[in-house]
Amino acid sequence: MVLSILKSGDKLFDQGVDSLKRRDYGEARQKFQLSLEKSRGSDTKTKLTRVYLAMIDVFMSRGAYSKLGMLADILESTDLEPFEFGISVIDPKEMIVECRLAVERGKAMEARGGTRKGEMLLDLSKRYYSEIGQKNLILSEIFRNDNTLTGIRQAQRLQAIGYEELAYGIVEENPKKAAEYLQMAYNLKRQLGEDTGLYSKLMKDYSRSAKCWICGRVSTGEGIHFMPVVADISPMVRSSGEDMVKTMSDDHRCIYMCKPCYSSMSTRAEEISQMYYQMAMREIRRIEMEMEAKITAMRGSSAAIGGAIIAGSMMRR
Repeated sequence: MVLSILKSGDKLFDQGVDSLKRRDYGEARQKFQLSLEKSRGSDTKTKLTRVYLAMIDVFMSRGAYSKLGMLADILESTDLEPFEFGISVIDPKEMIVECRLAVERGKAMEARGGTRKGEMLLDLSKRYYSEIGQKNLILSEIFRNDNTLTGIRQAQRLQAIGYEELAYGIVEENPKKAAEYLQMAYNLKRQLGEDTGLYSKLMKDYSRSAKCWICGRVSTGEGIHFMPVVADISPMVRSSGEDMVKTMSDDHRCIYMCKPCYSSMSTRAEEISQMYYQMAMREIRRIEMEMEAKITAMRGSSAAIGGAIIAGSMMRR
């Protein structure tokens, strides 16, 4: 470190650039920080040093959007021409756009789930389509060595998550509409070559209708507005025929119950369980008290017998 301090700012800058090319970002940051301390204030190398430090901070913070915002601010204030970062050539204007979008993406992803979050993500996906399009995302290419993530691909990912959030936000009110949103998310995930297993199941569940075995109410949305409940369904009942809307599962292992019936029975079962639990605890406490009383009495008797034995022994003496 002492030798580094004695070196000129230009020499430290050049060493930092070499470290960038080797992807040794920790060492590069040290060199650039020392170089900045020896800088002349406003020359091009000083501006680049500030940008390099900001970019390395983005990498070390794993893309924290506060650091991305700082990088965008620094790039706007330096007014640089395209520059090299390692083996990549960076267009500052394109980087600023990407950083601003990444900040918005971070905020949207941290937003509370549901309809509002879905709308935020869909709006943001449109901006990735229009502002970046087919171009590669620079930060992904530099720090993740991934040259396959384009603005369009990122937009599709955000769309998929957005439709998923819209589905979760509306499923209580309109399960079939939620299934339609999940279908859109499913199609996008397939285009991206990503797993769609969860969407396939939820689409079927949300679009399925059933008649409550207890009250006969027809509901749509398995797991949301009606529940499958394990039951012993006799062969006679199985063959008795059903309406178009089923009251039992195809494998005859479950009956369907609407949410009001299911929740009322679950609540009552919980109340009964608590009642028996309290009864059992009272009985346990009663037995414990009886046992403690017997133990105390036995201790008293033992003490009395011991005292009598000692007194008799002393009298014989």
